[in-house]
Amino acid sequence: MLDVDLVVAVHDLRRNFVRAVRSAFDDDGARPGGPTSSRPPSSASRPKVRVTVVAHGIPASEIEARLRLERLSGELADGRVRVLELDDGVPSPTGPFTLGLDSATATFVALLGSDDHLAPGALAAWWRLAESRGSAAVLAPLRLDSGRLLRNPVPRPFAGRFWPAPLDPVRDRLAPRSAPLGLVRREVVERLRLRLTPGLRTGEDIAFSARLWFSGERLDLDRRAPAYVIGTDAAQRVSTSPKAVQDELAALRLLREEPWVEALGPAQRRALAVTVLRVHVLGAVGRRAGFELPEDEGDWLSALARDWVELAPAALDPLSRADRMVLASLLEKKVPLSLTSAYRANADRPDAILPQRVRHLLDREGTLRRYVRERMWW
Repeated sequence: MLDVDLVVAVHDLRRNFVRAVRSAFDDDGARPGGPTSSRPPSSASRPKVRVTVVAHGIPASEIEARLRLERLSGELADGRVRVLELDDGVPSPTGPFTLGLDSATATFVALLGSDDHLAPGALAAWWRLAESRGSAAVLAPLRLDSGRLLRNPVPRPFAGRFWPAPLDPVRDRLAPRSAPLGLVRREVVERLRLRLTPGLRTGEDIAFSARLWFSGERLDLDRRAPAYVIGTDAAQRVSTSPKAVQDELAALRLLREEPWVEALGPAQRRALAVTVLRVHVLGAVGRRAGFELPEDEGDWLSALARDWVELAPAALDPLSRADRMVLASLLEKKVPLSLTSAYRANADRPDAILPQRVRHLLDREGTLRRYVRERMWW
């Protein structure tokens, strides 16, 4: 019985996908020919892993040839690595990742970008935690390949550190984490019908993640575990290519229309809406600071912001004064968005941190409290 099915989607042979595949077996010296270790983990403490490489718009034979060239013939021969082929003509990772998930048979599944890789021992550490706590999902710590830690999520300072309590989606601020990176129990994936959203060029994993975070299932994080390492050496990632606002944020429009979002409790709706407004709506505006959006894009963005505010009006309370000014220009259209976005980009520290009303200064979703949590992450 397989413990982990790891899916790697490859759409470009120039990507360093061999590094991604190899990292799945780089278990602190577990893989022959890998880094040595004076005390390698016992076989009982290592999961049985299969890597599924989905060749997206590329002949499977070319992927296999590259893997053999990189001395992974043994893994191909014994089934620890397999290559599936998909040619759907859609420039999105949704298709290949969905094919990989649909073909999985292991207890847990994991997704890995072709630009990314796993730190040595990562899968084993996540798997041991999931097995010991009965986790529906284990969130992976995230690092850039430069070594910088990404504090996402920013949980309570002592959450999961001294006692085996699960993460709480509101108190541990899971909503900003838009990708399901780590391990997810396959039974949970099937029961909750978790799938990447088809038809999107970016944000295809937002609904998958949000549904999982707010499902009530057990979620765990070992912040000291080996990390999921995000590669930054690719010339161009699909998810960061310039797009129209309607394409960039289409996932948030679809998420707002999900029945389960309406069924969330007030605190959960608020936490999700704060993330949509701060991270996605204001993020999109910030990337266009000083420029007036085309009328159709501005109207579309205004409607999106308005719908999320209607879902959770209290989501505006913890936002900073600079953030509120931009949102006011979106919602009320009394001041040009280009002026407020430029002001936000250059706002002084009080306006960038403080909310409009003092009573929201220590709000869990407030900027000040978030900064403090980030400093206490470890």
